[in-house]
Amino acid sequence: MPRRTAGVSPMKRLLFSSSFALLAACSGASATGDAGLTFQKDVRPIVEAKCQVCHVEGSFTPFALTTYQDVYTHRAAIASAVGDGRMPPWPPSDSCGSYQHDRSLSPEQRAAVVAWAGGLAPEGEASTFVAPDSGTPTALRVDTSLAIPMPYQPVSSPDEYRCFVLDWPQTTTKYVTGLRVVPGAIAEVHHAIIFQIAPADVAAVQALDAADPAEGYSCFGGSGVNAAGWVGAWVPGSTGNVFPADTGIAIAPGSKLVVQVHYNTANTAPVPDQGAMGDTRVELQLADTVKTPAVVLKWANPQWVRNHTMTIDAGDPDSVHAFEFTPGPFLGTLSGGVLPSNSAFQVWTAGLHMHARGAKATLQVTHPDGSKDCLLQIDDWSFHWQGSYDLVKPVKVGAGDSLSIECHFDNSGNRQPIVNGIPAPVGPVNWGETTEDEMCLGIMYATP
Repeated sequence: MPRRTAGVSPMKRLLFSSSFALLAACSGASATGDAGLTFQKDVRPIVEAKCQVCHVEGSFTPFALTTYQDVYTHRAAIASAVGDGRMPPWPPSDSCGSYQHDRSLSPEQRAAVVAWAGGLAPEGEASTFVAPDSGTPTALRVDTSLAIPMPYQPVSSPDEYRCFVLDWPQTTTKYVTGLRVVPGAIAEVHHAIIFQIAPADVAAVQALDAADPAEGYSCFGGSGVNAAGWVGAWVPGSTGNVFPADTGIAIAPGSKLVVQVHYNTANTAPVPDQGAMGDTRVELQLADTVKTPAVVLKWANPQWVRNHTMTIDAGDPDSVHAFEFTPGPFLGTLSGGVLPSNSAFQVWTAGLHMHARGAKATLQVTHPDGSKDCLLQIDDWSFHWQGSYDLVKPVKVGAGDSLSIECHFDNSGNRQPIVNGIPAPVGPVNWGETTEDEMCLGIMYATP
């Protein structure tokens, strides 16, 4: 199994929070301090909309921002992180697509937070608070709940990836139309990915599970079964992900689910992953039928994976690897039959995945006339902040269109992964599962 490494933390979702409309009153703020700004009127709407996705009690973040006193206590850190753009994290480039649930701040909003935190930081009157337009997504309906068999306490710090095999109890094909993960110990769970294991691959994943004496098995980058398809992902702050209306991912009877949990104990002591609500569990919304079956497509050069041709030379500050291909003739195989070959399909959600040496990446569609639709571009990659991003409008990929992915890696020493507390030595790198390896992967939620 891959050697565990420390010092990195991903994703995510993916999947992060809802986008909110903020108060116009923020637009008059001064970056040097403005006594007219108050927490209740000017800052609280921003904090609730953009910060409380992660900064809540029991999350992986170092402190909560749920009350005035919380925000006041940490105002210096907030002014610094918001002022230099580190918070709130929002990796997608503005030059690419438009996404739902945008956590980024406008210049006026950023200035308001910095000015308030750098001044007297008064609370103001609660009556002046106007709740942000939350854009709350459809609530998840829980039709089945699957818990990891036994509690697990992480043993590697600060990061550990562990996969748990979950029995699939359904006796007929069901469609997953939404999901969430409920961690038993949320303070140490940074994210989770749910994979489906087809009946033909169940024996392989059971062998991985049996070979590891502890609960579950060590895993990084995936489930350990190449044919496993993604069902969804979760990050702290997510209240549940409901897929686009009338779409869903089919799971056949006799399948298994694997939940990959990323434990992070950088800011909390490791404890058994079991809480007041029980062990970590996956809650699923199901349907017997959907109008449009969906699939999570993974996009990469097969040669990178099979033949390890994605060579990143030692010391290279900008190693570029790109892959462009027209999927139409092979779409049926690539999607497990969900998307018919030689037909158009729609992309609803886009994500990118690299490891620690990743610098920037782009996933896009090129049409026969040479025009392009950008699905996702990240100009300053961070392995700590990954996710999938819901497009405001789905992008159509025609039968003759090509999909391309381009990844830039910095192997000069500036982005080396941390192994046992120290940066890994600079050396040649290729495609692989561990943190010392690299990946260049696009991820899309797609329908015919």
